[in-house]
Amino acid sequence: MDKKALRAEYRRLRDEIPTEEKASMDQSICRLISQTPEFQKAETVLLYYPIKGEIDLLPLVALCRRSGKEVGFPISKEDGTLAFRSLAKGERLTTGAYGIPEPSEESKPSTINEKTLCILPGLSFDKSGNRLGYGKGYYDRFLEHFPGMTLGAAYSKALAEELPTDAHDRPVDTVVCENGVIVCNSDLHQKSESRVARMRSRLTDALSHRLKPIRDLIHRRLHPSEANTDPKSNLHPRTGAPILVLATYLHLQKTPMSLN
Repeated sequence: MDKKALRAEYRRLRDEIPTEEKASMDQSICRLISQTPEFQKAETVLLYYPIKGEIDLLPLVALCRRSGKEVGFPISKEDGTLAFRSLAKGERLTTGAYGIPEPSEESKPSTINEKTLCILPGLSFDKSGNRLGYGKGYYDRFLEHFPGMTLGAAYSKALAEELPTDAHDRPVDTVVCENGVIVCNSDLHQKSESRVARMRSRLTDALSHRLKPIRDLIHRRLHPSEANTDPKSNLHPRTGAPILVLATYLHLQKTPMSLN
């Protein structure tokens, strides 16, 4: 099928979802999005106002506010581009182009950087993160120079094995549907895991350094023949406080000390 036929098919599938079932799936998608690493580390979240049966992610606005995240919504411009504006607490969206609620032109531009998460609507996504939009190219043009993270929201029945793509298409990093999360950009998650591993290593090294005086004292108590007779060796090097009590307790309990 070409893109035009696919749009009609996925629009039909979406329109057939019963209202109550759709509301339940929307809630599940919001919950799963809020648990993704992308959402949790984002300082700015770019959302959209749902129209024509799109997934309703507006509950994320309140969650972003509680978490101190900036929230942005798109403005469709006459030149065929999108501009995101920040929606401050107390501000309201007003009807804009195509009858879609938008922030006012006077609202400040959204912060766009590596810690910005853009959540995209779509008629369908495939497992590689490719998106089937409405054919106007607004998001494609916006994403050309977007430095942040991208996430697609979709119903599971709108997931495809493979969608036709054009040269300018940019796949999203992650796709979230009501029953799971699909990681499309493994490099992004590997970088995140690498940062966590480096932080864990630094914390372990720092802890080992701080515990070294106690380990040395325990060793001297367990091996008196190797003990240093200098009385200052029984004092913590920074505070000067005695650390004999801890060493004696560990000795009596016969408890080996592990730094793992």
